[in-house]
Amino acid sequence: MTPPCIYRSLDPAKKEIRLLELLPAPPDKQIYASCRLSTVSLLDDKPRFAALSYVWGDPSVTNTILLNGIRWQVTKNLAEALKCLTPKAQKYHQWGGKTLWLWADAVCINQKNDPERSQQVSLMADLYSSAHFVYSWL
Repeated sequence: MTPPCIYRSLDPAKKEIRLLELLPAPPDKQIYASCRLSTVSLLDDKPRFAALSYVWGDPSVTNTILLNGIRWQVTKNLAEALKCLTPKAQKYHQWGGKTLWLWADAVCINQKNDPERSQQVSLMADLYSSAHFVYSWL
């Protein structure tokens, strides 16, 4: 069965990237995090966001997250990082902040689209310098 497509095309001329909104933790303990993808331009008035730097780990060891309401497999390390950051994102929102946006390469880049992946990798220096802060997960 082909997985549903959750990625719309990005416009390289606008330096578009995808960001994750971490949603409240789902009640299903088998799902590590719930996220929603949004597209923004690095050239426009983008929202404050954090970049996540992490070790991918073994690609065959995965956990489930919800991505735009769809069950999505990600590496265990990414799932654990998102699970840990979800309460922080919710507190940020409760303290009067807006949405805490997060960039994580494995999810924010369509890994099955080679041209997009190459184009997005070329934006990584801009992306990390545009991030308001960077989380490291080892």
